[in-house]
Amino acid sequence: MAFGESSASDTDGIVRELLDRVKANSRRIRDVEEENRSLNKGLKSIEERVINFEKRVDRDRNDILDEIDDISTRIMKLENRLMKIKERLEDVPRKHEVEEIRNFKELLSPIKSEFLTESEARQIINDELDDRGI
Repeated sequence: MAFGESSASDTDGIVRELLDRVKANSRRIRDVEEENRSLNKGLKSIEERVINFEKRVDRDRNDILDEIDDISTRIMKLENRLMKIKERLEDVPRKHEVEEIRNFKELLSPIKSEFLTESEARQIINDELDDRGI
């Protein structure tokens, strides 16, 4: 057989070899495509989870900010009340002032003190004068 001449069996062998390689490459391409679809599906799932997580974080952050606003408002109201109470307390007598008033009241109370009426004082004076013989 001369150069460049090939027998039918050699040609059939080459064609079979080429077909086998094409089939193998097609199988590899399908496997790569399947793996690519699987990766894309997993990536899409991860993206959805990240988006849902971001939404939850945003909601939680907004809830926390709302609570902080509410607490700030309540603190301002409490501060205003405390200022009003402080102003009212300035007009309230202190303990020692109340004790001084109580002591002064007891001192002037006719029930606890020994005050005499004019007629009682005259009677005592008359009794003393009588006792002395004057």
